[in-house]
Formats: sequence, C-alpha cells, structure tokens
Amino acid sequence: MRAFLVGAALLGTALAAIGSCALDQDGTGEEFIGPGTSTGSAGGEGAGNPGTACADRSECPADGPCAVYACTGGFCTPTFLPAGSEVAGAIEGDCKRVICSASGTPTEQTDAADAPAGDDCNDGSCNGITPVLTPKDDTSPCGMNGLLQCLDGVCVGCAVADDCLGSACEDPVCNASNRCGKASKPAGTVAADTSQTDCVRQECDGNGGIIATAPDPDDVPDDMIECTDGVCNGVFPTHVNQMNGADCNGGTMNCYEGMCSQCGVPGDCTAPACQTATCDGTCGVMDQPNGTDCGSGDYCFGGACSECAVAAHCPAPTECITAYACPAGTCVPTNAADGTGCPTGQCLAGACVECVDATVCPLPSPCNTVACTGNACVETPVDNGTSCGGLGATCCNGSCCLTECVNDVCVI
Repeated sequence: MRAFLVGAALLGTALAAIGSCALDQDGTGEEFIGPGTSTGSAGGEGAGNPGTACADRSECPADGPCAVYACTGGFCTPTFLPAGSEVAGAIEGDCKRVICSASGTPTEQTDAADAPAGDDCNDGSCNGITPVLTPKDDTSPCGMNGLLQCLDGVCVGCAVADDCLGSACEDPVCNASNRCGKASKPAGTVAADTSQTDCVRQECDGNGGIIATAPDPDDVPDDMIECTDGVCNGVFPTHVNQMNGADCNGGTMNCYEGMCSQCGVPGDCTAPACQTATCDGTCGVMDQPNGTDCGSGDYCFGGACSECAVAAHCPAPTECITAYACPAGTCVPTNAADGTGCPTGQCLAGACVECVDATVCPLPSPCNTVACTGNACVETPVDNGTSCGGLGATCCNGSCCLTECVNDVCVI
C-alpha cells in the first residue's frame, strides 16, 4: 500500500486567519490577555485589568474568535465563549479541530473523525493530526459508473474531463495519455460558505488548497434588530445603528439609538402652542420662552398661550385704571379710588360710571325723585296729585299739570 500526506499547506493558511493569537507547536494558544481581561474561567467576563475606557461598544476592539467585547461600566470588557466552543471556519478533513480554551484562546486538538474524504481511488484516514490518503488497489473501479480504473491512486482511462473526479478547488482533467488529473482553480474562487452572516467564506488559494477564513464583505451579519445594520470589520461581524428618525415597525415608529421607538427625532412628535417637541425615544415637550407670540395677540407664559408675559403686553391705563401688571400670564389692573372723577361721572372698580350715589345726580323736576340705580341716575315720578308749582297744579305721571290728570295723562 502507498500512503501520502495531504493538507499541511491548507492547515497553515487556515490557522493564520482564525484569530489574532497564534497556536503553539503543541497545539495550544497563547493566553488571551486583552484590555479588560484576566485569566477568568470559561464563558465568564475577564476581571482584574480594567481595560480601555469607553463610552460605547464602538470604542472597543473588534471581537475575536473566542471573545466578544462589550462596553461595561465604562471599560472595554470581553466575554469568553464557553470552553470547547468550535471556532468557525475550520478546514474539513485535516484531522484537527480548533476550539476555544477557558482563557479565550483558539486551541488545536486532534480529531480522528475529521479524516479527509478520499475519492474513488484513495481512502482517507488520520495519522495523529496528519491527514493521510491511502491509494486503493490498482484496477479498482472508479469514475463515472465505475467504468475507469485506479492506478497509483489516480483514476485513469478517461476520454473526457467528465470521466474524472475534481474537488472544491481543483477541476478534473483528462490528459493526452487519457489519464485523469486535476487543475487548480483560480485564487479567490469560492469553495464554500457555510454561513451567510459571518463575514467569511472558504476560497481557493490558486494551488488547489482552501483558505478557510477569507474575508467576505457581502456576508453581513443580521442581529434581527430592525434599527441596526450589519457590517463586516474585516473577518469580524459587527452592527451599527441606523440614523435616528429612520422608519421602523412598518412606518408606525422610528429608530432611536438602534432601537425601534416612539420617535427618533423631535420632528416625529407634536406639541401644543407655547411648547416645543422633544425626543429621547419617547415624545416629550418643553416650554417655549415667555413672551413668544402665540397668535391672536396673545403671548406664551409658563408654556401656555396667555394674555401677557410682561406688563407691556397689557392695555394702556385709562381714567379709572392707573396701571397694569402681569403676575401670572393675566393682565391685572390697579384701579383708581372709587369716586374719583372721570369724564362721564365717577370711577367705580376701575370703570367710569354715572354715579355711585344720588348726590352727584342732577336735581329732578318737582314731580320726580332721583336715585343712583345700577350706577346710573334714574328719575321716578312722584304720586299723581302731588301739589306742584302752585295755582292748584298737581303732578301727573312726572309732569306738573294745571288741569285734570286722567290715566296718567294731563287733560287740557
């Protein structure tokens, strides 16, 4: 039997791309001691080193293959994935697997179950951590419908390339000697993409090998939050908040600081007269400055449309009002003393009235009396027949009558 080793070049390329820490020769990684970490237990947050100060996640380092950063308590702090977690992007068929250690570093382990797949003319197995392909017996059937034969681990007897077998990064070739071979696919050819949201994919290296963690900027992550967008930071997925005010929830709500909220910007909210809308994810209001014109000749005072904000907004003084003040958004007059003279009478409670008592009313005729009623001088006729003016004249419905008074009418 003949055996040969495969995959060594592929493994070296893949491990270089898995993380920022290198694997030791014995398959273990240097202990992950980054900002805000210590040698904490698996799955826990690091402690002891306060790490880099931060205000939010964007100021912290990018996540590693075994550690996820967060801005906690004002410092960048990683949380290690549980010990034993598989590191994404491992090469299939390399007799190894890479897992996270308790200290947050990628660690290489032997995996006999991860033997190379082999092909029609070779059986795959593991010699420790070394992938081995053992050629099958010569003349073993191979190729399409088993019509060809194996020779030294190669399926021969081909007529066209389709009679031969290829691989993810090698195209089948039928050479001039009618023997099957393989031609490397161009570097960058996509070999596999096991996840559409992890910023990486497997690519061909141009020599028939596979680069296990090639960057894929279109392979953006999705955290299922409507107000964030997934982006790739090299080979590491991350998320950024959409602009405040962007529509969410079918256009009925707005994004604010990465969350779907009642509002994203003050313009998403409404406010009554004399108040301005605010937004911190929830609509609110704040008072406009006192004295702001709120229409119809009124002014803002204490967040409400009022008669005045200062005394200058009140009417000018009058004969019976000496001044105005504005203590609480309402014009309050200072009245002249009751009884102060004014053009049409006397002042009473700030208004110019005809009288406050009968003493200021004009003297009535002999057949009337006068009284101040409702702040107006009102004459009332005396009883008919009351003597007036001499010569036997008597009063008749408020007039002095020299003849007879019949039904309140002086008969001539």
